[in-house]
Amino acid sequence: MQRKHQLLMMLIGMISSLAIAFPATAAVPNLQWSAQQDVLWYQVIVEQGNYKVINEWVKDENGLCNGGTCTFDPDTRLAFGLDTGDYAATVNYWDATAKAITPLTSEPLTVSTAETSVTTPNNRVRVSVPDNPDFAWVQVWMGDAQTLKVVKHFNRSGGAAGWYKRGEDMQCNGSTCTILTQAYPTNGEYVVYLRWYNADDGVSGWSGAFDFSMNAQQTNAVSNMQATVNEQREPTFTWAGQSGATWYRIWLGSSTKTLDQWQTTIDLGCAGGGTCTFNPDVQLLGGRTYSWYVLTYGPAGNATGGLNGSGWQQGSDLVIPDGADAPDFTSNPPPSGLVDIAYTHTLSADGATPISFAVTAGALPNGLSLNGNTISGTPTTQGTFSGTITATNNAGTDTQNFEITIGASSGDAFIMKNGLTVIEAESIAPVGDWSLRTNLAGYTGNGFYVWRYGNTDEGTRPSGIDIMSYSIIIPEAGRYRFLMRGTSPAPSTEFNDIFVRVQGAGSRSFAIKPDGSSTVPLGNGWFKSYNNSVDTWKWQSSHVDNNAHHIYFEFDGAGEYVVQFSGRSHQFHMDRFVIFDADTVSVSDATNENNPESDRG
Repeated sequence: MQRKHQLLMMLIGMISSLAIAFPATAAVPNLQWSAQQDVLWYQVIVEQGNYKVINEWVKDENGLCNGGTCTFDPDTRLAFGLDTGDYAATVNYWDATAKAITPLTSEPLTVSTAETSVTTPNNRVRVSVPDNPDFAWVQVWMGDAQTLKVVKHFNRSGGAAGWYKRGEDMQCNGSTCTILTQAYPTNGEYVVYLRWYNADDGVSGWSGAFDFSMNAQQTNAVSNMQATVNEQREPTFTWAGQSGATWYRIWLGSSTKTLDQWQTTIDLGCAGGGTCTFNPDVQLLGGRTYSWYVLTYGPAGNATGGLNGSGWQQGSDLVIPDGADAPDFTSNPPPSGLVDIAYTHTLSADGATPISFAVTAGALPNGLSLNGNTISGTPTTQGTFSGTITATNNAGTDTQNFEITIGASSGDAFIMKNGLTVIEAESIAPVGDWSLRTNLAGYTGNGFYVWRYGNTDEGTRPSGIDIMSYSIIIPEAGRYRFLMRGTSPAPSTEFNDIFVRVQGAGSRSFAIKPDGSSTVPLGNGWFKSYNNSVDTWKWQSSHVDNNAHHIYFEFDGAGEYVVQFSGRSHQFHMDRFVIFDADTVSVSDATNENNPESDRG
């Protein structure tokens, strides 16, 4: 134990005293000693081996010493407490007359109950820490208990250490926050160190050590392997998951390897057992026979059993019929567009490759051309243009008729450029009880809008009141994320939301959970968007109470649409909002407050 602490000090330095005092939980016993006459300062050291978890000077004030006895609560200095075990507690004092540090007492300190724990359910590493709102982020460092060699992601780059965000990566219930780490250690002895971060206090010092063991039994090779292929020749593989497995390796090939890929049991939906399902992004070739194999892996290494006891198991061969398929259009006909607004539409078709596309009747709008499978350009003429596009391969053809209407924009719509639209709230005139304000610092543009400023009625209002409309131009069909920079006065649960909707033929809204596990269709109707901040500007647009979903607008084609806002909560503040392609534009780039407002046209 002493060796691992000495090594860690060389790697990450001594643990510093925390700047914040945390509520005592009695997990670490109090230290007591006799008060010394005319002594103001005492040095408190709690250590394990040569590793000082606490090394702090405390002053005899605010009730430290009473009735001749001094009492120090280590829990107020330890955000995560201490692991169970034995520690040494030393108290020294400053002798002002001798100008020297003088030993006072040294006692063993035993921690029998830990408020932070590391467990391994289903061979996954789970860290449970006290639920404290100061822990906006928690970093987990994990290494071998003897050598402190960092635990790596198995078959992935980087260490198993990582930052975990409250509300997204940590599940908190008021007393405990649980982190299911991205670590897959093999059997052995390990140590975990923790630290936290928040915007107000910065990064804390590292915690003491929390030990855990991985001692999993060797798992078995898989069974009940099944494979199917859809009309597009895309395979789906299933098998009975094995208790104790953490990873599966899937190999697929014909005369040559098609794929060789590792997947976690979490990704396959079979952690702890159940049915594993794997949908690789491959399309099989006709006239071939494919073999496929699955290797089972856990903390104890490869599974037992299977082919020659290797842990590999073979599924039944996949026989793909011979013969090439003629093309079959899978993309929608080209949508309408706007004069002088960039236009892009991608064609796609199933069938044997290569597939070529050509306009075989009629003509595309002036300014547009077809290159490969993409129609692009900038329309120059209004009107309706019709014709036929033909997809061709060696097995045959397929046709798709089109009718593209090119219209004029309003001339006052915000134009998306490079996948991003930036709009200041005050760029249109206020409506009804919306008013321009500048009394909260940090706004962008010329100010911000507040609905029913100064009205402290905590009630909310129905949708459709004081509608603010912003015209936007979308250059290409797709799904785009919506984010608003806003805030509200206290209480945040009463003044923190606004009604939103998107209008225009071929448009709709969705609320999608960040991990993709839940999608709520919102259509073209009004829905609530909330922002959990108080008098501080924050980028947030969430739907679904207590289960935050991100908000997206979806458009069937290029065109001009309208985003509308209706007052809901009194005094809600609206500064600016963005609409962006989340596949090509990051949230940090979209919300950069130095971004200029989008051009209009």
